[in-house]
Amino acid sequence: MHSSRWSLRAKLLLAFSGVSALSLILAVLSVLSLTLLNKRFSNFVEGINTEAQAAADVRAAVDGRAVAVRNLVLAEPSTVERNVTTCAPPCAHTAGAAASSRANMALGRVLTGPAG
Repeated sequence: MHSSRWSLRAKLLLAFSGVSALSLILAVLSVLSLTLLNKRFSNFVEGINTEAQAAADVRAAVDGRAVAVRNLVLAEPSTVERNVTTCAPPCAHTAGAAASSRANMALGRVLTGPAG
């Protein structure tokens, strides 16, 4: 059909319908793109948070070991022997081992990646 035979109302209705359809398509694509972007950003943040937590756990383990070594160096030999054999509450080596275990678990979480 020739568009010159169409009435003004039909032409305007067709043009408005076309603009409305394009706007609707653009809105749907925008929402889908925003959803995908949000998922990617969430995964990125979760990965960074996991790595930061693992780094903090490793640092705490290193600090715990450093304190344990310092305490062993500064302690008197008789105190060290008594604490190691009886594992009295001021046991520096058990605190360091616990921190090391936490650091190993944190590194395992980083290597396996974020959950989800």
